[in-house]
Amino acid sequence: MSGGSSNNIPSATDMVASKANADLINQQWEDYKTRFVPQENKLIDQMGTGLQTKFLPKALDNAQTGVNNAFTSANGQQARDLSRYGQAQTADQATAQATNSSLAQSASLANANNTAIQNDQNLRTSVLSGGLGAAAYKGKN
Repeated sequence: MSGGSSNNIPSATDMVASKANADLINQQWEDYKTRFVPQENKLIDQMGTGLQTKFLPKALDNAQTGVNNAFTSANGQQARDLSRYGQAQTADQATAQATNSSLAQSASLANANNTAIQNDQNLRTSVLSGGLGAAAYKGKN
């Protein structure tokens, strides 16, 4: 410490500064335990015990609902467009259209599920590695 005499005995000023620094560190530690530890514990709890967070089932449900709603809407819009022109599909055309739509819907659902799983893994990795970016996750239980 500076300010001491040449025989390395701290001066009174050094002792006051050391005490003030120790008090500041203790206050910061108490603040950390009060404000941050509960948030960390909440994140840890949300990470679950397996390879997925507690958010994944809801994310998968949302993905399925979103894909199904999009395809239902698109199929309805196509039917409305045809009826505006006074046209109707033949049975073979309707079957082909339903098959194509089902295949596209399945592919979209697989993609949405994979994206949800990847996002969940990224969240888990970020939280477990101490990344603060996970705090921006807007998922809900």
